[in-house]
Amino acid sequence: MKLSAKLFKIVLLVSLILICFLYMISKSFLLKSFTDMEIDKAFKDTKVVLNYIQNDLNNINDVNLDYARWDETYNYMNNRNNKYIEDNFDDTTSMGGVKINFIFITDNQGNIVYKKNMKEDTKEMFTLAFAKNVTSNISKLLSNNNIKNVKGTLLYGKYPILISAQRITKGDGLGHSPGFLIFAKYYDKEEMDMLNQNTGLKTEMAYYDKGLILNNDFIRKNEFVKVSNEKIIIGYGLINDIFSKPSFFVKITSERNIFKKVQNTMDFYLLIVLAALIIFSLSIFILIHVFVVRKIEIINEVVENVHNYYDVFPSIILKGNDEISELGSKFNDMFQRLKKSDETIVSLANYDALTGLTNRKKLIENITDLLKNKNENLAVFFITLDKFKAINESFGHQVGDIVLAKVAERLENNIAKSKDMVSRIGGDEFIVIIRDLISAADATEIAEKIVKTLSGAYIYNDESLYIGASVGISLFPQHGNDVDALIRNADLAMYEVKNSGGHGYRLYNNIMNYNNNRMLQMEKDLKSAMERNEFITYYQPIIDLKLMKVLSAESLIRWKCGDKIIQPIEFIPIAKKIGKMVEIDNWMLLNACTQCKKWQNSGSKNFSISVNTSYKQLIQANFVQIVMNICRNQSLDPKYLNLEITEGEAMEDINLIIKVLLELKSCGIKISMDDFGTGYSSLSWLSKLPIDTIKIDRSLIINLDNNSKNIAIIKAIIAVADSLDIKVIAEGIETKTEFLTLKELGCQSIQGYLIGKPMMASDFQNEFII
Repeated sequence: MKLSAKLFKIVLLVSLILICFLYMISKSFLLKSFTDMEIDKAFKDTKVVLNYIQNDLNNINDVNLDYARWDETYNYMNNRNNKYIEDNFDDTTSMGGVKINFIFITDNQGNIVYKKNMKEDTKEMFTLAFAKNVTSNISKLLSNNNIKNVKGTLLYGKYPILISAQRITKGDGLGHSPGFLIFAKYYDKEEMDMLNQNTGLKTEMAYYDKGLILNNDFIRKNEFVKVSNEKIIIGYGLINDIFSKPSFFVKITSERNIFKKVQNTMDFYLLIVLAALIIFSLSIFILIHVFVVRKIEIINEVVENVHNYYDVFPSIILKGNDEISELGSKFNDMFQRLKKSDETIVSLANYDALTGLTNRKKLIENITDLLKNKNENLAVFFITLDKFKAINESFGHQVGDIVLAKVAERLENNIAKSKDMVSRIGGDEFIVIIRDLISAADATEIAEKIVKTLSGAYIYNDESLYIGASVGISLFPQHGNDVDALIRNADLAMYEVKNSGGHGYRLYNNIMNYNNNRMLQMEKDLKSAMERNEFITYYQPIIDLKLMKVLSAESLIRWKCGDKIIQPIEFIPIAKKIGKMVEIDNWMLLNACTQCKKWQNSGSKNFSISVNTSYKQLIQANFVQIVMNICRNQSLDPKYLNLEITEGEAMEDINLIIKVLLELKSCGIKISMDDFGTGYSSLSWLSKLPIDTIKIDRSLIINLDNNSKNIAIIKAIIAVADSLDIKVIAEGIETKTEFLTLKELGCQSIQGYLIGKPMMASDFQNEFII
C-alpha cells in the first residue's frame, strides 16, 4: 500500500475514532442530562394531575361543607321538607360552580334519607346498590364521632369517584348532627378528557398494581416515573381511597420530545463533524502528499532506478528547506561519494595503486582485444626483479615501494611507446607488451634494453641501490594464440633466466615446456622421495693448508630417482617450493652428525662436519633444541658441527637469523657463510653476522691467475676476516695454480675437485680417514 494511502487512512481512522469517542461521550452525557430533565418534568406533570384531582376534591368538599353547615339542611333532617330539596338540588342548581354527579343524605345509621343523580350519563350506574355501597362505606368511617367529615376516593368500575361527606349541623357547626351530606363526582372519560384539556397532559386511570411500583425506574413517595423507551416516558401518581389504602394510579404518558431533539441534534452534529473530518483529512492528505509523500516518492524513484538499473550517479531535486529536502541533499552527497568510490573501485580493479600501471586483469583484457586482430604482431616481456627482496629486508618496504615506482617509470619512459603497454601484475613482477615487432631479434634487443635500463642505480637518501632483472619473452602468434599461453610461456622463459642466476633474458622455446613438465614430474616424485629412502649423503673433503690435512668435510645431498642421480641444484629449488626443505635439512643434519661421530670413533678424533642449512630450517621454533638433541643422541660434541648458510638465505630475515645463529654459537656450534661473493656480499655484514668462517665462492676463483681484480677482492676479504678472527675457506679449487695462489694469499682451508670430489661415506673413509 502506498504511503499516501496509508497516511490518509491513518488520519481518517484516528479522526473517526476520536470523533466517535467524543460523540459517544457527549451523547451519553447530554442524553443523560436531558433524560434527567424529562424525568423531573414527568414528576412535575404527575404532581400537576394529582393536584388537579385534589383541587377538584377540595372544591367538592368546600361546597359540601357549605350545605352541611346550613340551618335549612339541618332543618330538613328534622322536618323532611321537600321544598328544601326542590330549592337546592334540582337539575338547574349550580352547586357553587362545582360539578357534582351524586348527592346522598343519610341519617347517623347510614340510612339513605335522600339521593339524587345530577348527571344524565351516570343515570344507569345510579342504582340502589351503588348508593348503598357509597353510603355504607361512609357510614363506617363516620361512625366514629370524632370524625366530622370524610373526603377521598372510591374506585367504582373503571373510574374513581371523588367523595366528600360532611356531618350535618346548624350554621354555627354546633349541636347534635342528625346525619350526613355526601357529594360525589364520577371521574369518567368525559372528566378525564377535561382533565387532559385543562392540564395539557395525556392522563389515564389505571388499577392499582403493586408490581407496577416495583418496575418503575424512579420513585418519589406516591409518584413514580418509568422511562419506557427512547420515545415515551410515563409518570404514575398513586391515589389512596377513603380508607387510606392504595386505590388507583393516574398514568401520565409523555413523548420524549427533548430527548428526540437532542438525539437528532447530536446526529446532525455528527454528520457535520464527519463532513468536516473528511474535508480536514483530504486537506491533510493533500498537504502531506505535497510536502512529504511526493518528496519521498521522488527519492524512492531515484533509489529504485539505482536498484534496478545500477544508476549510481543520479540527482535528487527537492524544493524547500525541510528535513526531507535535507535528506535528498544527503542522498545526493552519498551518490557523489559513491561515484567517487566507484571510480576508485574501477581504478583499483584495473590499475596498480602503487605505480599507476594497469594490473593483471586489465592487462589480460587489453591483450585479448589486441589478439582479435589476427595480423597483430606483439611480444610479451615477463619481468621479475633480482635482489629486490634484499632491498625490502635491508631498507624496509617503503623504500622497496619507491624502487618499484621508479622501475615502472623507467619502463614507461624508456621502453614502451604510446601504443605499447606496461603492467605490474604483482610483487616485483612486470609485463611489457610491445606491438608491431618485425622479428625475434627485435624482441631480444628490447629485452636487453630492459635489463640494462633496470640495472642502473636507484638513488635513495644519497645511497645507490642496485637490482637486476630477469626477462622472459614470448611472441604472438609464434608462441601462443591466447593470453594465457603467451603469459605462461613468457613466465617459463623468465624462470629459465632466474634459475641460471638471473640478470638476463630468454626467448621462449619448446624445450622450456619440456623442462617445465619435467619439473612438475620432479615435484610429484620429490614429495614421496623421503618415504622411499631415495636421498643419499655425499661428502667433500676440506683441507687445512697449514697442516695439509683433511680435518673436515662438507656433507652434500644427492637424490637417487630411479637410475639417475639428481644434483641439488635441480631439486633443492623444487623442495623449497613444495615445502620439503625443512624435512630434507633435518634428515641431512642427522645423517651428517651420525657419520662424523663414526669417523671420530674410527681414529679421526677432531674431525668436524659441515652441513648446509636453510632459512626455513633455521626459523623452526625449536631448531636449536633439534640440533642439540641430535648431537646429544650421537654423542657428538657441538664444536665439531659447522652449519653453513648462504648470504641469500640469511637475508630472508637478517635480524631473526642473527638471533638464531647467536643461540647456536652459544651452544658451541660453528657458523659458516657459504658462497660468499655471489649474493649481497658486503664486507660490512661480516661484523654483523655471528660467523666463524666464510667460504669464498668459486665465481671469484675462476681464472684467478689472469684476474688481478679478483685477487685483490680475495685479499681484501681475507684481510677483513683476519681482523675479525674469521677463518676463510675457498671453494671450487680445481687447479694447482689456484691452490698455490690462495695459500699465498693466506687462505686457511680449501675445498674442491683438486682435493677430492663429493663421494660416498665409504669412499671418503677409505681415502681420508686415518
